[in-house]
Amino acid sequence: MLINDPADIHGPLVVMDMEWTGDTKNPQRTHVYDIACVSIDGASTYQSYVFTMCSGAMVEAPTAAAVFESWVKWLEQVKGDQQNVYLIAHNAFRSDAPVLYHNMQRVGVRIPDWLLVMDSLHHFRYHMRHQKNKPKFDLQSMALANDVTFDLQCMHAAQYDAAVLQTLLCKFSDQNNVPLITGAVHPLSKLSTMLVRGIGPVVFDALPDKTLYTMCCAIIKASGNLSEESCELYFKSVYLQEALPLCHTANISKEVANAARRHLQYLELVQ
Repeated sequence: MLINDPADIHGPLVVMDMEWTGDTKNPQRTHVYDIACVSIDGASTYQSYVFTMCSGAMVEAPTAAAVFESWVKWLEQVKGDQQNVYLIAHNAFRSDAPVLYHNMQRVGVRIPDWLLVMDSLHHFRYHMRHQKNKPKFDLQSMALANDVTFDLQCMHAAQYDAAVLQTLLCKFSDQNNVPLITGAVHPLSKLSTMLVRGIGPVVFDALPDKTLYTMCCAIIKASGNLSEESCELYFKSVYLQEALPLCHTANISKEVANAARRHLQYLELVQ
């Protein structure tokens, strides 16, 4: 779903940043070594390093399982008796969320259903869509464009980057009279269709299948594979072009199988 009205948010907003080894093109082989969060009001924070075989300088850090378990407990405390926690990260849906999902799956830590993800990158792009001379949308460029202090020597430390993003979201909201966060919302416990190149928040909202797995299963059930032709038939069957006439379904169809291989081990899925 898409959220544009703060009244539709039922729980605290938490800003997150992580650092990891490996490449997001193969998120199952990434290893998180630093994770940090700050509540949107700045009142509550979490930070921990994570021991990995690649982080020799951090041999005293706790294991990934211990960190993720303590992190979930901290989020439960932040959540209190509210319905959800909304985890905000920059480029969350194609970067932080799949990395975090695969890292937690690897060590057997359950991702709670009440933990939802939102993306500040999409939020900024949407609210600046009519602005001329837009900056780049990376965190550093956005901070500097909005007069938020950004120290190059501190960047890529999860706690620092999370604090910068939290300040940026608050300042951007005040200066532009927009909500603190808007856009697509998706459970961290399920991989989003937005992992497919060409599927952004608007296309995501128009699709009946919101998770990558359910969409791929629907295509395979109808056509037996994830070929471009099969994906095109699926998008036609859900009337995506009618709902979004400017949507390039042919381009999206070329990317579905790549996303499935990367995140779902597609060859295993069809056995």
